[in-house]
Amino acid sequence: MTRHGYAKITEEIVDRMITLLARGESITNIAKTIGCHRQTVRKYIVSRQPLWEQIMSSPAATLSVEQAAKVLGIGRVKAYNAVNRGQLPSIRLGRTILIPKAALRKLLGYDKP
Repeated sequence: MTRHGYAKITEEIVDRMITLLARGESITNIAKTIGCHRQTVRKYIVSRQPLWEQIMSSPAATLSVEQAAKVLGIGRVKAYNAVNRGQLPSIRLGRTILIPKAALRKLLGYDKP
């Protein structure tokens, strides 16, 4: 906890935010669950928008795990772990793992289910 009574944002908390967004939770509910201000949750989502727009504007329908990790603001290893746990939707073609853009948009709450 910080001196203001809010939780310190760690990689694990960002993972939790992503999981809650994937379940369709509102930003207000995510903030209450995590114990931080809703502006903090928004900050983590909005801060990734320029990279998001750059990657999502390419004509390909999928992203590499590394590209998806950059959009999510997590490391490459954490992204591969999320794929292996089923937290990050993926397509496997042989040894290649691809992340569908549509699934990533839905996961981050840009598209309503």
